[in-house]
Amino acid sequence: RQIPLTPLDERTTGELLANLLGNDPSNKKISVVVHARTGGNPFFIEEVVQNLLETGHLEGERGNFRLVTPVEHLEVPSTVNSVLAARIDRLAEREKRLLQTASVIGKDFSEPLLAAVADISPDELRHALANLRRAEFVHEQAIYPVAEYSFKHPLTQEVALGSLLMERRRHLHAAVAAAIENENVARLDERAALLAHHWDGAGEALTAARWHKRAALWAGITNASDALRHWERVRQLTRILARSDETLDLGIAACQGVLGLGWRLGMPTAEAAIVFEEGKQLAEGNGKVGALAALHGIYACVLGLVGGQSDEYWRYSREAARLADLTDDQGLQIAQRAFLGFGCVFSGRLIEGLDSITATEQRLPADPALGAEYTGYSPYLGIMTAHAWILSRLGRFDETLDVCDHAEDLARLHGDNEVLTWLQLPRLQVDICRGDAPAARTHARRAQQMGEKSATPQARFVGLIALGVAHRLSGEWDEAVRVLQDGLDAAISGANRMLEGWLRSELANALLGRGEQDRAEQEAQAAVAISRTQHSRYEEARGSLALAQVLLCRAAGHELGRVDEALERVQALIDETGAKSFQADVRECQGRLAALRGDAQTSERAFEEARLLYTESGAPVQVARLKKEMGA
Repeated sequence: RQIPLTPLDERTTGELLANLLGNDPSNKKISVVVHARTGGNPFFIEEVVQNLLETGHLEGERGNFRLVTPVEHLEVPSTVNSVLAARIDRLAEREKRLLQTASVIGKDFSEPLLAAVADISPDELRHALANLRRAEFVHEQAIYPVAEYSFKHPLTQEVALGSLLMERRRHLHAAVAAAIENENVARLDERAALLAHHWDGAGEALTAARWHKRAALWAGITNASDALRHWERVRQLTRILARSDETLDLGIAACQGVLGLGWRLGMPTAEAAIVFEEGKQLAEGNGKVGALAALHGIYACVLGLVGGQSDEYWRYSREAARLADLTDDQGLQIAQRAFLGFGCVFSGRLIEGLDSITATEQRLPADPALGAEYTGYSPYLGIMTAHAWILSRLGRFDETLDVCDHAEDLARLHGDNEVLTWLQLPRLQVDICRGDAPAARTHARRAQQMGEKSATPQARFVGLIALGVAHRLSGEWDEAVRVLQDGLDAAISGANRMLEGWLRSELANALLGRGEQDRAEQEAQAAVAISRTQHSRYEEARGSLALAQVLLCRAAGHELGRVDEALERVQALIDETGAKSFQADVRECQGRLAALRGDAQTSERAFEEARLLYTESGAPVQVARLKKEMGA
């Protein structure tokens, strides 16, 4: 008699794997993958584990293994392959050919699509599918609006596919692709990835490259990892295709696409340099100035945001803007001006950035849709965001909030979640300078919500910074240290090296609030050091200010000279960059320093100047705090 054994669910698969492998944390990474590939079949699970052992992915002994090399793809073990291949070979020829045809479509397939590519009559198709169901190769998933089937085990589909001769497999892939195109005329964009897969399998490189490009554009930044995979495939395919205007454009577009996603996903700068040079050679060799401009702009982002090279960010984005101005493409021009705006923000060239943004706003259309194909977000709204950043750093807080309000209204109207996320940072800078903890919490919540919708490491990273600052301003020291440390780890891993100095300064302040003066001083010194290395002048000023505040809390005589040095450096950077947002804090620190030295007159004068500056900047919380400390 036959006793049906239902597949293990994901939880039970995990329990079986834990029994076989042990509970080392590294093994959790493969549980979901193993369940998906084996369909929960215990025999398959055990054989996959054995295969991982034999191929060196696992080390140890039963019940105490650990994963030592990443598993990107689980191969079909020879034992499983033999069992499944023998079962498939025992099928009647009609059923065997139909199973192989279905395997080309995929693990899941519809009866109409199978009918379109299988060379048998409708009656034979129904009888053959019924036999395959009885033999438990496939099972019916749905009957309405069309019959849908699925292979009982993913490995069965893979073995059936592997049993096909290459020529027949290519022919079937082409037939499946053509059938999908015919039945999905109104939904080709969302089917582009599937079509790219089948044209790839058919060996039609040019057609596959076209569909991979379409799939990448469809995925966009909301599914950045998938989009990057498709762009990389376009690069690979165009290398083997004969040179033509179309393949040249595809190759350049792929390089632009890879770099455009690279700064969002933390692409290593060494890899980005290879892609940039590849695209640059294609563009220069064919006089494509616009493409060259676009490549310079997105490469600037990788160098700056991932590599932490602020001057290179500025230099490449400036060249991108120059090249764009040689064309008549206003979308390209505004896109590169957006990159230049951020290059000026991060390198501390605030006045140059302000002049560039003002000139751009006067010369180019205020169109949020213009040039989005070059950036993945609205360049016009990006310029407004850079404008807000610069104003916040110049200490022009009311103007900052006006720009942010207008930009947020437009971003919501156009559904630009990435811009909405980044706009919270200039708002946060205002909150810090005004000491406004409730506002910071509001902006942190917005950053997290928008960051989740944007679904990129960059956007989520902004949420960590905002939340950490909100905790610090609220005096929630433990939470602030935890979140800011998470943000710092993300920054170092490549999410955004350009903001590492800011995170270290914030972490220093949080540690100081928690009473860990030694660690606070270490983080402040690290903030200064990394900002100097990056030539990030504004963040060096922030780090130097944090260092001065830590040293003041120590109140030791031998530290006071170091406080002088730190404050002098902050003042020099304020004078160089125009970063007036720190001026009130500098005066307050100078007042404390004078008090520690017993110079009451100088201290009182500095505190009064700080109070006036806080008042002018609209910071009642800071004014009240200072008055209380002064005993007024």
